[in-house]
Amino acid sequence: MPILEAVQTFAGITNENEFYSHHYLAEVFKGDIKTRLDAWDATEAQHPGQDAHRAPQKRLQAWAQRWFALRGQVQRGKDEHERWATFVQLQTGLLQALGYTAPARTAPLQELVPGLPLPMWELLGQRLAIIPAYQPSREEDDLLDHQLTAFHYGTEPLPPQVKGETWADLLSDAVFGADQPPRYVLLLGLDEWLLLDRYKWPNNRALRFTWADILDRKDADTLKACAALLHKDSLAPGEGSSLLESLDENAHKHAFGVSEDLKYALREAIELLGNEAARQLDEQASGSKKSVYSGQYKLDAGELSLECLRMVYRLLFMFYIEARPELGYVPINQSEVYLKGYSLESLRDLELQPLPTPQAREGKYFDLTLRRLFTLVAHGCGLAGEQASLRANHDSHAPVPQGAKDTFALAPLDSRLFDDSTLPLLAKVQFPNALWQRVIRLLSLSKGGKGRRAGRVSYQLLSINQLGAVYEALLSYRGFFADEDLYEVKPAPKKASAAASDEGEDDSESDDAEDTSRRARASDSDADLLENAWFVPRSHIDDYRDDEKVYDVEEGRRKLRMHPKGSFIYRLAGRDRQKSASYYTPQVLTQCLVKYALKELLDEKNGRVQKADDILTLTVCEPAMGSAAFLNEAVNQLAEAYLERKQAELKTRIPHDQYPQELQKVRMYLADRNVFGVDLNPVAVELAEVSLWLNAIYGEQDEATGQPLPARVPWFGYQLFAGNSLIGARHQVFNAAALKKGAKPAWHEEPPRRASASAPRRPDEIWHFLLPDPGMADYGDKDAKKLYPAEFAQLKTWRKAFCAPLAAHEIARLQQLSQRVDELWAEHRAALARDRARTEDATPVWPHGMRPEFQAKSASSDHPASASSYQNSNESRSHRISRAQKEAIRQQGLLNEDGDLATPFRRLKLVMDYWCALWFWPITQSHELPSREQWWMEVGAILEGNVIDVTPQAGLLFDQPATRTGELVFQNVQPSFAGFDDPQPELQAAAPRLHDKLGQLRISKLRQLFSRIAVVEGIAAQRRFMHWELCFADVLLGAGPGTEGRSGAGFDLILGNPPWLKVEWNEAGILGERNPVFAVRKISASDLAQLRAEAFAQFPGLQADWLQELEEAEGTQAFLNAVQNYPQLKGMPANLYKCFLPLVWHLSSAQGVAGLLHPEGPYEDPKGGELREAIYARLRRHFQFVNVKKLFAEVLHWVTYSINIYGPRRQQPAFDTLANVFIPATVDASYQHEGDGLADGIKTANGDWNTAGHRDRIVRVDEAALTTFAKLYDEPGTPARRARLPALHAGALSNVLAKLAAYPQRLADLDEGYFATEMWNETAQQHDGTISRRPSTDPGFAATPHDWVLSGPHFFVANPFCKTPRKLCNTPLAYDNVDLGTLPDDYLPRTNYRPMPDRAEYLRRTARVSWIEEGEARGRPVTEFFRLVHRRRLSQSGERTLVAALIPPGSAIINTCIATSFQNQQLLLSCTAMLNSLFVDFFIKSTGRGDLYGEGLAQLPRLSTSADISARALTLNCLTTHYAPLWEQVYDLDFADQRWSQPGNPRLPHDFWPALTSTWTRDCALRSDYARRMALVEIDVLVAQALGLSLDELLLIYRVQFPVMQGYERDTWYDATGRIVFTNSKGLVGVGLPRKGSRSTPRTRIATPDGKVREGNFGWDDLWTYASADAGDSEETQKRGGTPKVSDGTTITQWLMDDTLPGGPREVQRTYTAPFARASREDDYRVAWAFFDRQQPQ
Repeated sequence: MPILEAVQTFAGITNENEFYSHHYLAEVFKGDIKTRLDAWDATEAQHPGQDAHRAPQKRLQAWAQRWFALRGQVQRGKDEHERWATFVQLQTGLLQALGYTAPARTAPLQELVPGLPLPMWELLGQRLAIIPAYQPSREEDDLLDHQLTAFHYGTEPLPPQVKGETWADLLSDAVFGADQPPRYVLLLGLDEWLLLDRYKWPNNRALRFTWADILDRKDADTLKACAALLHKDSLAPGEGSSLLESLDENAHKHAFGVSEDLKYALREAIELLGNEAARQLDEQASGSKKSVYSGQYKLDAGELSLECLRMVYRLLFMFYIEARPELGYVPINQSEVYLKGYSLESLRDLELQPLPTPQAREGKYFDLTLRRLFTLVAHGCGLAGEQASLRANHDSHAPVPQGAKDTFALAPLDSRLFDDSTLPLLAKVQFPNALWQRVIRLLSLSKGGKGRRAGRVSYQLLSINQLGAVYEALLSYRGFFADEDLYEVKPAPKKASAAASDEGEDDSESDDAEDTSRRARASDSDADLLENAWFVPRSHIDDYRDDEKVYDVEEGRRKLRMHPKGSFIYRLAGRDRQKSASYYTPQVLTQCLVKYALKELLDEKNGRVQKADDILTLTVCEPAMGSAAFLNEAVNQLAEAYLERKQAELKTRIPHDQYPQELQKVRMYLADRNVFGVDLNPVAVELAEVSLWLNAIYGEQDEATGQPLPARVPWFGYQLFAGNSLIGARHQVFNAAALKKGAKPAWHEEPPRRASASAPRRPDEIWHFLLPDPGMADYGDKDAKKLYPAEFAQLKTWRKAFCAPLAAHEIARLQQLSQRVDELWAEHRAALARDRARTEDATPVWPHGMRPEFQAKSASSDHPASASSYQNSNESRSHRISRAQKEAIRQQGLLNEDGDLATPFRRLKLVMDYWCALWFWPITQSHELPSREQWWMEVGAILEGNVIDVTPQAGLLFDQPATRTGELVFQNVQPSFAGFDDPQPELQAAAPRLHDKLGQLRISKLRQLFSRIAVVEGIAAQRRFMHWELCFADVLLGAGPGTEGRSGAGFDLILGNPPWLKVEWNEAGILGERNPVFAVRKISASDLAQLRAEAFAQFPGLQADWLQELEEAEGTQAFLNAVQNYPQLKGMPANLYKCFLPLVWHLSSAQGVAGLLHPEGPYEDPKGGELREAIYARLRRHFQFVNVKKLFAEVLHWVTYSINIYGPRRQQPAFDTLANVFIPATVDASYQHEGDGLADGIKTANGDWNTAGHRDRIVRVDEAALTTFAKLYDEPGTPARRARLPALHAGALSNVLAKLAAYPQRLADLDEGYFATEMWNETAQQHDGTISRRPSTDPGFAATPHDWVLSGPHFFVANPFCKTPRKLCNTPLAYDNVDLGTLPDDYLPRTNYRPMPDRAEYLRRTARVSWIEEGEARGRPVTEFFRLVHRRRLSQSGERTLVAALIPPGSAIINTCIATSFQNQQLLLSCTAMLNSLFVDFFIKSTGRGDLYGEGLAQLPRLSTSADISARALTLNCLTTHYAPLWEQVYDLDFADQRWSQPGNPRLPHDFWPALTSTWTRDCALRSDYARRMALVEIDVLVAQALGLSLDELLLIYRVQFPVMQGYERDTWYDATGRIVFTNSKGLVGVGLPRKGSRSTPRTRIATPDGKVREGNFGWDDLWTYASADAGDSEETQKRGGTPKVSDGTTITQWLMDDTLPGGPREVQRTYTAPFARASREDDYRVAWAFFDRQQPQ
């Protein structure tokens, strides 16, 4: 396949510098423009034969012949005037075909920038400018090099400012440099057009259309692409967003399956390589009668996994780099010899070549070629001195041929990835051709399927971000060998819960029933190869059900997936996935987060960046790095920002063809020096290096010889670390006063103070990591305590003594040690800065080699880096050193992690590791825990090199000043380091020695003397503690004078998507690895203990692994919950992402900015007030996303998360928040919007998720707004700055909340006026016998309310009898809607639960209200009251979130419901209306809660009752005789005076209100669908008016917050009597006709007024034709919703079976009468508002 084929998707369209990603244009674009193309085709079909309505692509094609004829005339033009006239004709046909008006011969002048008039054919506001840029006589020059001449201005003079300026300069200065520039520019040349975007222009990105190629080939897809990209409707529509503004938002979803397919391919490739390597290594060992599968010489599966992973990464690297010849690294386009003889591409051409013979399959051609290629890459070729180096590499499997030097040149890539010393195992094997061919085929071909075509993977289309997604997918995978034949098992597919009490009825769907047949089914596939895996031996596979076994499909039959003994398996272990919680961040989110973080950081108000050069000094950190997606994006955007600002400062532009190379150089500079990262997984650190290399790599040539220079590869020895970002010691101190006995608070009860350069440690302060904490080794698991009672007792005793208050002599000793820490830290900090500078290569960036005056401009900056460290000259190239030299400096220097020399870094790290290890000390080694004195003695030995006993000696007075505290046990020479004087010259050597002959402290000596040191090192290696201020001391603490280019004292930019993982002990993961039953089944607590004990006995080593896992989980919990470590999270459940927030703020510089993507928990947690206070002080922007567009494919549909931009702490909170965002483009569009009109709702009129932006979507939150939120959403007295943050869709809604907050009366004002309870817990009360599940043989209908126990689906808004359970009710869907019109007067539905027979005991267990009536001794049972019941679980995605209704006395509820009793009946009615109203539903929805308990009602307003509100609430709820007492008690004569707000509406029962009487009859209840809906509409209006809302605010609430209701209203149709004839509502299944009739739908008869009758199985589609704008329907038809297919008066009769009433199933008849109509809630609100407004007293 030619390398560039993939991007030449549209012949004649050049995607310069990736105006859109190459991948997007190749694979996604066609799908995104289909709707636009279909609309044009439909318009053409409606206007046959009319050229003006022909599809634009066809008009372009028709113009081709004329275009070529006119193009020939241009060449023959006599002068510039004649050529110009022909040029105008040439463009006229193109422009008119694309929807524009014909251009004038002389273009009108437009002055976007004062004093710079430019000729433009069209200027369409701020959307589009069409500029003729052709300069006659310069046809051969690039269009951007053309200039304006006097000719272009006609009679007007040529402005001197434009004379001699090219269009490249004019576009920057006179077009995009305007105050209000157009978004797009079409620059029209003779043969070419350029499409430019003002946001992409600074990066020289453009789409170039070469009309000769386009019109000559007449390729249909290309012409369609031209039409879609260039048409007026696409670039400058009359209203709404343009097509181009939204084209690439979904690109990440349609990545040709590349990313997803490669994840599977990589896993399989690693498994293939591992199995073959193990086989060959075993053969080699068998000659010596050894085995690599067991015994002393057993192969390390982990090391083999890592080497295979590195080998596959090499392949991916080469695939990518060979697909990007523009980077200039590999000579794939320059050398045929390299392409055909050495490249990986040459082997791709053989991927499908048959290998017919054993010799061909077992040959080593592929292996030799690949290893030769890898050697070439590592050592280079064709460079002076490099060839000899290659030949000296004797252990290379593929020496470079002698002629390679003369045929092509390849720069050496000095990186760990291509270092063969990192592959010791694979160096011993040679893989056969058949295996390499299979691996290359896996990595070369996509699988296809699911709407994607199979095809060859184009690595040119694969972004670094997508490549990172592939890498990260394998982070948590592990390799191991099967000790015996292993079979895979998995959890059985989830089924719908048998408990029918689930609240949600709107959108729930049941899973398919279990299929246990042996024939293949859709779920049998290799899709789970990337999912959690559990394995069992043959002896146990029969212990699992069929749906728990994993099958493969072979030839249409299922076969158990089996791994033979000895095979190498590379899979995701269940607990590793649970612990990683890594969700790869989609590129659009990464770009959005980095973009807005940089807006904050680069803003002049921030002050950190004043000139372009300052960008090159910014430090960027990703603390949960993964594959470095955020670092790469930051490097990209910062590099672009630097070049954009630098060009503006120097007022010169980089030549178009040179821009990509210069951009790569800046990326390389930033990646090499400025990026820092940490990840818990060491493999992640390696792959992050690979990603950063690939993103920044470029090739360059020696100007003198033309030979390639050694490739620049960033080295990250001091920048990327493997460690646990959240667990480590910090640069913080405690005051000595808090350590003494009686101190309040004690040191461990308050956070330590951070020591800084401006506020260093004071002499009386002590470093926090020298002090104990009660959370150390504090394990609380009851099962572990039973297993290890002696150890737990010992730990308890140890903690008590260890954390006792300190004596004066102890404090004095710790102050001495703290002074030594100061000295070592300062020494380390300075030396680290020095060594960092020694290992940084001088990297030239633009404007290198510039004119002197530009150099002077470039070097002027307020920051110390200025331009000196990166500016030009060939001299800088001589300052580069090899990776090996850098590693040597690192290993020999202070950051010596593995050596024996106790450098300051090693000393401090060991002391800090010791402190951290005490939190995770092994339970079984509790006897080895040090006493406090032993700990300090050992710490002193590490820090000082001397062993000093802290125990006071007799006769010493510790209250006297002393130079030394404690007894010197072992005197040793105290070493000096890097010029530091010996602080203890008086101490001389004494045995045993801790130093070597040169006086250097040795770690090995410490281990010999102190056995605990080895334990500490083992714990530290396992837990990977990360001490930030130690590892990045020069960056975080400031390196002091003489350190060039570092701002010091913190990172300037911190980015990331930290793990979304709740820290909790889950033993199923570790137990399930040995016995998968624990993982694949839900085991009850009662069975768990027995199964655990059996597993411990059966599997050797499992108990130790279980204990170690527990120690990690509970140790982490204790550390994260400790006040001194994360004080802002006190009282909150530890979730890792929350812990990252204070960490990030701690690591930020004074002007630093952080951008984090995380769930919404901090803004919702009731216990998170302290954390919110810290957040609001720093928060700048908060964009809340809902995952309905599945940006995170692994995360559920309705999960919310947010992009959060934090800056320096402010005195007053002020930030922007956007809620209900589905794609990042909405954020950009909202900030760009002018603010006209009202913001649209969550969904569009078509029912699609609304992604349009609007200025009012940006809600500004300040102290006043937080005060409002605190009043509404939090406990009384909550400070404003600790308020929970609601999800506000538009700024106007904040006004609504302010009105609600200002309402003077609330339910909370009543001390005892109401009482809420959940009554019976569905599980607990079945266990204790209070209620019992109704058997399916029981008909189930309640005889009296005392027999009725409500479940959630029973009721809906203002309808207590919405549904009844079926006789067999085994899922939440097993409910049928009740027809209120045929309801018996005394009706009660089925109940799923029966109260206990002993009713006296039942009553005793029933809750009682909190108030006591006069004459009574205690409160009455709640069942004696009419109650307002609501569903506890809030469905944020349903039609209604708050679902409430009235229930009669006697009835009970289970805990999925909450029932509230009221002392005052009028208050009951008022609250019923409130909870039935849309406004209160909105308020509850805005809280974001998942559950609403009784206390959640406290903040609701307490309305005064009125007859109009009470009448409607009562007539909706009082449906049977059980409500007669309430009706008769609260009846008001004004009820009969009520009127409908639409007196002329024929579907309303206008005689209903006058007929109401004080005695309840069935006619006192509203029963028709239409009337009940209208009553709810009127309640909405009445409640809104009572609360002081405006009509616009009510409409906004409906539009914004109730998209599902809007969708149902748009497709719910009523007959002439007000009955629903059809609805798409998921909550009204079985109501009305089906959409389509079939044999399985009810029998139906259609009788027309003329006597004609049709019988059959009809549906709604047989009665109605929907309107369509594309079909040319009129506006009136569209508003009506379509056209009926039957005449008015037609009767439709339906017969169906009904089992909702006592007496068993029966056939019922339902009748519907035409005409049919739907209702418009917005129109009804307007009418009702005006009606009730007139009723109000003036």
